[in-house]
Amino acid sequence: MAKFKELMDEAKKFFDAEDYNTAEIIYTEAIELNPKSDEAYYRRGRSFSELENYDSAAVDYSKVIELNPNYKNAYWYRAFAYKNLKMYEKAVEDFTKYIQLNTNYEWTYYQRAYIYLKLKQYDAAILDSTKAIRIDSNEASFYNQRGWIYCKTENYKRALPDCNKAIELNSSYTAAYDSRGWVYFGLKNYESAIADFSKALELDSKHRISYYGRGKCYEALGETEKARADFATAEKLGFTEEDLD
Repeated sequence: MAKFKELMDEAKKFFDAEDYNTAEIIYTEAIELNPKSDEAYYRRGRSFSELENYDSAAVDYSKVIELNPNYKNAYWYRAFAYKNLKMYEKAVEDFTKYIQLNTNYEWTYYQRAYIYLKLKQYDAAILDSTKAIRIDSNEASFYNQRGWIYCKTENYKRALPDCNKAIELNSSYTAAYDSRGWVYFGLKNYESAIADFSKALELDSKHRISYYGRGKCYEALGETEKARADFATAEKLGFTEEDLD
């Protein structure tokens, strides 16, 4: 097994140096020497994930789980592989299993809430965002996420305090200004929405959703030329309606 350990150590050096192709090749050699090693499959899966080869990554994480059903990080990273493959139901299953193995990790609830949002299961998404907040009430991302979900369900009165809290916790949080912009848009407070979308763009000039949102506000106010300019910029940056999911 000395050769196996040597290969694992060598592969890790390439992985840490972000040479994921070479790491994957060497981990494969290690697996050939020891096909019962859950760690070798896991590490190769991580290499595949970094290479955005999510199908192969999911296969390796599944092998890890077959060899060791309690290898919690395999569920975590397989969930992300499924997320990137838009296999959302499977991602929910894996995040749920990870929660069973690690109950109080707040980011798992945040990630599962994101998947529930994609599945349009808004009540479940809100519940998970709230659980994340209960574990860590000082994380701006959690409030922004719940605020956005409330916004998607047109519950603007609940969305606004969450967006405000996110901005209070992180005054440079681009997504929170964007979310609050959409809340104000839903409330038909177009001037405040424009201010928030503009702030988001001040923080990130390539935030395409904010260009689109500001364009919608200008359109509602009858400022056609400004609306067209923002829509054109959003389109140039690759905006699609899916960005609003």
